[in-house]
Amino acid sequence: YEIGRFKGLGEMTASELKETTLDPKHRVLLKVDIDSQLDADATFAQLFGKDASLRYDLIMQEAIEADDIDY
Repeated sequence: YEIGRFKGLGEMTASELKETTLDPKHRVLLKVDIDSQLDADATFAQLFGKDASLRYDLIMQEAIEADDIDY
């Protein structure tokens, strides 16, 4: 096996995208329910905002094993 990772869908070839994202035999779809729009907005602001320290703190707080995170 060869393990690789993509930063985004644009890095994939058409065949890789078809196999990993579009083929129902290989993909897993999860339904996400949002209980609180305000909480969701705050989380997205932390994850995608300009302040990297907020993002780092959130990831470290929520990480099951912080040692498994790439630095």
